[in-house]
Formats: sequence, structure tokens, C-alpha cells
Amino acid sequence: MKAGKTVHIILLLMLAVYVGGTMLSHSRRIQQRASEYVSVIARNALGGSVNFTGVSMIPPCGVRIEGATLITPTADTLAYIGVLTARMKILPLIKGKVEISAIRLLNPDIRLSVDSTSGELNCRYLIDRFRSDSIERKQLDIPNIRANSLIVKNGRVSFDKPWIPRTDSVFNIAHINLSGFNTYVSIKSLSQDTAAIQIRDLTFREHSGFELDGLSGMVYAGPHSATISRMRMELPDGRLCMDHLGIGAGFTAKTLKDVPMSISINDSYINPSDFRMLLPQLCQSDDRISIVVEAAGDSRHTVINRISLESEGKEFGLKIGGIADNIPDSISLRNFTIDLNAGRTMIPWANRVLEGFGISLPQYLTKAGSISASMICNGTPSENRTTCTIRTDNAGSVAVTFTSGNGVRKASLHTVGLNLGNVTDDIGLGRADI
Repeated sequence: MKAGKTVHIILLLMLAVYVGGTMLSHSRRIQQRASEYVSVIARNALGGSVNFTGVSMIPPCGVRIEGATLITPTADTLAYIGVLTARMKILPLIKGKVEISAIRLLNPDIRLSVDSTSGELNCRYLIDRFRSDSIERKQLDIPNIRANSLIVKNGRVSFDKPWIPRTDSVFNIAHINLSGFNTYVSIKSLSQDTAAIQIRDLTFREHSGFELDGLSGMVYAGPHSATISRMRMELPDGRLCMDHLGIGAGFTAKTLKDVPMSISINDSYINPSDFRMLLPQLCQSDDRISIVVEAAGDSRHTVINRISLESEGKEFGLKIGGIADNIPDSISLRNFTIDLNAGRTMIPWANRVLEGFGISLPQYLTKAGSISASMICNGTPSENRTTCTIRTDNAGSVAVTFTSGNGVRKASLHTVGLNLGNVTDDIGLGRADI
């Protein structure tokens, strides 16, 4: 009975707080004071000039800002947000601090730019301001952000270097324009030099024609390392699944030289036409290619466990593996292998892919039947041993071995049932064993 009364009292108190907060939030005087308070907080935290067309309170501890414009210290518009809704934690507010728990943005327009070859990014002052060792941050007590969620609807993000010419239908890193930007992100932590973000969904379209139909995954970046895990990227006719991407450097790194990295991509496939904005010639291709990547290393030592590409109809397959070491003025390979398998329909398939480039492989090569080729290499360019082997169904096989060392280069050739006549229909090019 006592427990029941306690529950009733708590519910009545919560109702009283909600009703009271609602009544206060509709007071014009409260709204005006809230608008002034939010403006002061925004200007102190962000610097520059921050303007609003309207501010209203959402009980119990929320705020709705309309028509927010952020002006940089150089009088440029950095961002415009149609509607921003934020909810704050109650306990920090009681202590006089502001901590945002959830943020929702409607129709944001972020405009990044560099005004000259020697200029800096127009949001650089914000990056410096929010660094953990920033003097301004310590003086202004800029709060850490731990948002339960960040939702963006119908956003635009642009980056511009005005002095560089624009290109049509071709991706230009100096002129990026994303539209239809929608995302749902859980920010586990974003404070000092650490960020942990779970991307639940992200979509956009780039003006060059690239479309991202969905992106999800977990991103972590700390002072000394960064990882991306369980990332899934959906394209109009492709899918990229990155199980893991690890970088042995974080916010404190000044260079990526000698930084260890590892990557794992599985259960993925792409359609070259999805990347026609990089090479317009790829627009002729509509064949999927599966991808597997397992590799790790740094600028001095790289281990490729497996790189595999295979066409959907098995017309083409490529596998790469081995170890590469960077040595002074050269590179050393150990058990570095390349295996190529081409089916009987490989030539027509390749011609479809290469059509946009104006390249066509001779049709008589189809008479060779299935083709497999392999290469294994050990050593450096000056001292090495490389063996290449080509096998066909109807034209025999060829093996070539190259060796070099002490300034001497040698090559040996071995064939079994080599018969180019079966391919060229030239009787004079008959069987040859060398």
C-alpha cells in the first residue's frame, strides 16, 4: 500500500513538473529570456556571429531553434539550419552547465570553403576552439557533447575552392556538393580527443552523380588509434562490407608515416557504373564484381593476405597475395603472387567493360578457351626471381622465368603443347614444344 502511494506521488510530481514547464514555456517573457540565453551560449561556444529567427522551449528541458545562421569571424556564412531541436540533461542544468543529449537538424546547409591557395578552411577557428588543449575552451568552459542521437533530414553539405575550375558529371575534390543528406547517428562520446560514433544510417547524392543509398557502422577515434568496424555501404547496384579498418594513429598524430593499418572487406560487390563520376567511361558497364580484401602493414612493411576480384558470371577472377618491404631506394617482394583466371566468355565480358574506353580485345582470343595465368616474385628489382605461367584449354601453356643478380639478367622459356594455330586459324603456326 505504501509503495502504491509512493508511486502515485512520484507520478503526480512528474505531471506537475511537465504541466508547469509547458505553461512557463508558452510565456512570452520566458521565451524572450530563453532566446537571449540560447544566443549567449551559442556565441560563447561557437564564436563568430549566431542569429536566430525564433527560439522556443520544449518541456521539460528542450529547445527549438528556427532559422539559425552561423557567421564566421570573416563575415562568411558557414551554416544555416532550418530547424534545430535539442534536448538537454536536467542534472547538469541544475549545476549551471549545458550538456546536449539529443540533436535533430532539419534542412541544414553547411558551406565549407578555402578562399585561396594559402588560406585555411573557413571552419578552422571552430576546430581550434573545440580542441581539448584550446585556451578558449578552458576559459569559456565549452561543454562536452554526449548526444544519444543526431538526426539530420534533407541536408546539404558543400566544399569549395573557387580558384579551381569546375567539372561537369565528373567528381572534383575541389567542388563537393552533397544534397539529400540524411543521417541517424548515435554519439556514444565526443569529448576532448576521443570520439565514438555509431552510424545507423546515412544517405546522400553528390552532384557529380554518385549516390550513397545507405551507410552504417561504428567509428572510434582516440588519441593514438582509430577504428571503423561493421561498416556497410549500399550503392545503387553494389554493396561494400568492411568488417574492420584499423589505423594506429589518432587525434594526436601529426603524420601518417610509418603508421600501422589493417583492413578486412568481405561479402562485397560493386558495379563499375556506380563510379562513373570518377571515370565516365565506366557508364557502359553493368556487371558486378565481388571483392575480398585482407591486408595489414605500414609504410615499411605490408602483408597482403588476400585481394580477390571476381566477376558475377565467373568470366574473370584475380587474386593477389604476398609480402612487400620498403628498403632504401627500392622494394623487396616475398612470395608475391598474382593469379588470373579467365573463362571462355571473358573476352566479350571485357569488351563490354572496356567499351567506354574505346578498347576492344581481339575476338579470336576466345578460341583459346579458358585461360589461367600466375606470377610469383621474390626479391628486389636488381636481384630477383620471377616466374610467369599461362595455361589455356586449346593453345597449350607457356612458362617464363626471369632472374637477375650481380648485374646479370637471364630468362628461360618452356612451352607445352603450344599451338597458336588453334587461335589464329593459321596452319603454319602449329604445335610447338620448347
